[in-house]
Amino acid sequence: MAPSNKQLVIELMIKESHLAPDAAVEGLRTQHDASGGYEKDAALDLEGFKNVLKLRAEVEGQWGGHPPGPEKYYDSSYYDAALAKLKGQSE
Repeated sequence: MAPSNKQLVIELMIKESHLAPDAAVEGLRTQHDASGGYEKDAALDLEGFKNVLKLRAEVEGQWGGHPPGPEKYYDSSYYDAALAKLKGQSE
């Protein structure tokens, strides 16, 4: 997400995703600048995830209409450990 990596990311998107250069530029802009793109440090939007569970319960009738807590599907300890390790390397 660092601006200094922009060109490298575009080149990787072109190579790895077989995108046209203009599509790679637009894709990067969308993911970084628009709502719904990548979160800082690849963090899960926990409130958004809770809302998805709630909607699935209401609309699809899953879980008898009562959504489970997000911890049933998401264990943040792995993310927290990885982020701590990365932050420790950058210091």
